[in-house]
Amino acid sequence: MEPRGYVLSALSADGRRGLALLVTIGKMKSMRSPPFESSERARAASAAADFFSDAAIVDGVLLVGSWAHGHAGAASDLDIALLVRPGTDEAEWHELVAAWERSEPRIQAANVLGPIVRHSDIDICVIDGEFAPQPRGWTSGPDDFELQLGNYVAYSLPLFERGDRYHVLRDRWLPFYDDELRRKRLESVRTFCLNNLDHIRWSLERDDRFHAFHRLYHAYQEFLQALFISQRTYPLSYDKWVAEQLDEFLRLPDLASELARILGVAQLDRLGLAASATELHRLFEDHLE
Repeated sequence: MEPRGYVLSALSADGRRGLALLVTIGKMKSMRSPPFESSERARAASAAADFFSDAAIVDGVLLVGSWAHGHAGAASDLDIALLVRPGTDEAEWHELVAAWERSEPRIQAANVLGPIVRHSDIDICVIDGEFAPQPRGWTSGPDDFELQLGNYVAYSLPLFERGDRYHVLRDRWLPFYDDELRRKRLESVRTFCLNNLDHIRWSLERDDRFHAFHRLYHAYQEFLQALFISQRTYPLSYDKWVAEQLDEFLRLPDLASELARILGVAQLDRLGLAASATELHRLFEDHLE
């Protein structure tokens, strides 16, 4: 089976399995085989693909998240996206996911993965592939348009495909969206980022440091969003794997430390952050029943 676009399918529609994947991530090409470090995860992913492939509304079962893009840890869960037909009634796919949660393969996967996964063992999300920028507010932070295209199209791995809809989406959105949309998106993100930065001084004038930091953090994320758009590269996240993305995707390895200094993160080591989490947990217990 020859790779089309960027990814050689992990599970083809005719049931053949093969987890040798040629993946293009941003501007980095790598061969990963297999994406999982354990047969338990591979079996769980295959069980989910088999279950959802029986549903007529499902055009694709996609491995997304850290196991798809190569940044998973030993305790990382499985993230799976169901690509459903456009116009599918929400109640229908809700019932499908509920049926999966009650199924014997799901229970078996939970028993196997539960002891080795940090939180939820398998997370299922549903997408219809109708990606479009959505309205956002001045204080809501960056929207997720590029994040959706990155996680569900550019860096996903198909576990099951019905028809060619997944590849149609990849042909449409890769390697990046068109220049006119890019110009509009960059202009919009710049407006929101500068608005947040302008409001920091106003917040400090009324001695509201919490709100000032809120605005600073959103501006930092919008800077990242604009940076990815300017370089025609889809991001994974604006708050996870930041240093890795700046290095591997954008070839800007020194920028992470500069951003950490600006946000004050550079002064927070692992022990300090862990201690802060413990203190906040204590406050939660002290002030909330």
